[in-house]
Amino acid sequence: MSDNLENIFLRLGYALRELKKYQNTTIILGAGCSLSSTSRDISTTGIMKQCLIEHNLPENEVNSYTWETLYTNFINVVWEGKAKKERELLLKSKLLDVKPSGGHMFLRRLVENEFINTVITTNFDMLLENAFEGLSYYKRVGNDKYQIVGNAPSFSLLKVHGDLEEGSFRFAPHELMK
Repeated sequence: MSDNLENIFLRLGYALRELKKYQNTTIILGAGCSLSSTSRDISTTGIMKQCLIEHNLPENEVNSYTWETLYTNFINVVWEGKAKKERELLLKSKLLDVKPSGGHMFLRRLVENEFINTVITTNFDMLLENAFEGLSYYKRVGNDKYQIVGNAPSFSLLKVHGDLEEGSFRFAPHELMK
């Protein structure tokens, strides 16, 4: 490990130990933790490209899109006009057989040892819930009310872009504004 990376981990360890006493430490997760759960491209970009190709857009055209064009076409061709259940099934099909990564399991250890009290994620997969199996926590999806998972919640999980279990997602601009 490089000296700089080792120093970063040492500072992180120190900060987590110091902040533990306040019981108010939040971690914000994006796709990185989930992306390492499979060799398939389950990034937002990858899923949008797969969906557009499955909706009969030419692969070479889809692969040449800028982010904005890819997103706009995904919303207009794939997302809008689908019912809630159709959207859920579409996304579930892209995330079959993914299992929690080492990062998910390390996060579980941090939560179990009370270093992390709140997890906020934009991921809609169920990998965090799988990693947290057997733990008790408060879960909130989007603007919905908190649910209690287990008997004695010890941390909170907030899924700001929805999740596969609830079948509510935030992709389109009007959904993201909620």
